[in-house]
Amino acid sequence: MPPRIGRIAGVTVFAVFFAARACADTGAAGEQIAKYRAHDRVTRAYASGVVNALIWANGLARNQGKPEVFCQTADPPMTVDDAVALTETYAATRPAAKDAPFALVVLQALIDAFPCPAPKP
Repeated sequence: MPPRIGRIAGVTVFAVFFAARACADTGAAGEQIAKYRAHDRVTRAYASGVVNALIWANGLARNQGKPEVFCQTADPPMTVDDAVALTETYAATRPAAKDAPFALVVLQALIDAFPCPAPKP
């Protein structure tokens, strides 16, 4: 792994870890989405860390020739607001998602919104 990507990945993991620790007691997706919409700064930082870590992890998998988990279109680039809106829509149609961990529901929403083509045999 090139040093720059390694540093970026390390900083991302560090940020997500500490943001997750700060929000650990309020990790349910429904509650996190409500706090995000209310402009809670800690929740917005946490959501940014989750979304950006998932995007970076997906890019790292692609660069290593591994399958991506979700296949987001490049234009326009997805913002944290976009990802939270997708997550909110996903959770609205799946009641159990509101009580699931926020990061897991974000990942599920991205997989649902940006499915990858089936691998060729």
